[in-house]
Amino acid sequence: MGIPEQVDGISDTLLRAYGQAAAATPELAPDCTGMRWSILAGIGQMESLHGTLNGSSIGPAGIASPPIIGPPLNGDGFASIPDTDQGFYDRDTAWDRAVGPMQFIPGTWEAYKIDGNGDGAFDPQNAFDATFTAASYICGTGHTDLSDPATLETRLMAYNQSQAYVDEVMANIAAYDALPVASAAGSFGAGATGAAATAIAWATQHVGSPYVWGGSCLNPQQTLQGARRAPTPADQRNNCDCSSLVQQAYDKAGVTLTRTTWTQFNQTDLQRIEPANGRGSALSEQDLAQLLPGDLLYFFSEGAPGGAPSHVGMYLGGRKMVHAPNSDRDIEIIDMQADRGGYYMGGGALYYGARRVAN
Repeated sequence: MGIPEQVDGISDTLLRAYGQAAAATPELAPDCTGMRWSILAGIGQMESLHGTLNGSSIGPAGIASPPIIGPPLNGDGFASIPDTDQGFYDRDTAWDRAVGPMQFIPGTWEAYKIDGNGDGAFDPQNAFDATFTAASYICGTGHTDLSDPATLETRLMAYNQSQAYVDEVMANIAAYDALPVASAAGSFGAGATGAAATAIAWATQHVGSPYVWGGSCLNPQQTLQGARRAPTPADQRNNCDCSSLVQQAYDKAGVTLTRTTWTQFNQTDLQRIEPANGRGSALSEQDLAQLLPGDLLYFFSEGAPGGAPSHVGMYLGGRKMVHAPNSDRDIEIIDMQADRGGYYMGGGALYYGARRVAN
């Protein structure tokens, strides 16, 4: 499961929200299978033109501005739903209106709302809250296999009871399914299998999430509550540093990694891949030839806290690495030869070797 690097008409933030909500579905609805970003995007296109309805846009924190509010549900071309929220969500005290990028009716939102970005609020105008809630709502209760087209159509009908709506959303989904994804199934991590494929998919879903030194990475879609260099306790719990990112990515594949870079590097149940030119040398093409997607790369950077190695990233193939770099940068995918003048390939970082999880 993954998302494309970019999709025309979908902001990077909303695309990330679609992907994170799909990735979180096993936790939101354990009996639901087959959820993918394209389902949520197919709905989002139909409901709000991916958050652009009526001139709105989705900001970096995921908030629709101005708020997306649909027409009054007064029976004139729409269902008749008298006000249920006293205008709290939709600013209308006479009739309900659908709200947010996924266009939830206030009563439905109140019944199913999920705090997708972990900020303690339940906001239908927040792309993460809205997409997580939509994923859970589409899954419903009990066993649901959304990879079955008939089942998917049934669940879409529950979202909007119109066959024309379902047909158009299904067409949207098919178009999005045809796009290449930047994960284990596509340009990032191509050829990865088993635990490595799962870990790559999870890590790449969280590109753009803020780095927090010492963060436990338990809810990385969370936006920071504090400053980058002065995180709150919630930030420390939710967001990732370099070692917790790879730890939690492999945890989703059922693999236990220890918490810190140093202890992972010395973990005895991982396969060791030593540098071609010795520990502390520059990462070379000879080293890259030994690697597989999903391998963990360990480096030492001058001035970094702790002993060597002090940094870890996950190899994606093709000189690419996904990592949580430092307090000035978010989780990112880099070309190690191009990034900052080749910093990770002879430009300053010292390579200490790789570790491989056995599938």
